[in-house]
Amino acid sequence: VDILEEDKAFEVHVAVPGMSKDDFKIDLNDNVLSISGERKNSREKKENNFHSVEIQYGTFSRSFTLPENVDASKISATYVNGILEVTIPKDEKKIVKSTIQVN
Repeated sequence: VDILEEDKAFEVHVAVPGMSKDDFKIDLNDNVLSISGERKNSREKKENNFHSVEIQYGTFSRSFTLPENVDASKISATYVNGILEVTIPKDEKKIVKSTIQVN
């Protein structure tokens, strides 16, 4: 998982090749973003006197506590070329950073 912070959004990139977009579940509950999924994949080879079955499977789950300055209503996700990308826009009305003068 890679997490990037841009000027207007946070991005979470999850490398999960070989899955389809329907294999993911993304939830937001009390400012905690949870990404989970299950991989079901099998390959079977049959040749002369040779039989091989490779099964890659398993579940995964990652959770992230989001900062207060995000716009949860505009979170989006895409899955392209084995990378799940979740975009979490910042809410420009909520300023988290400020400078305080010392007297």
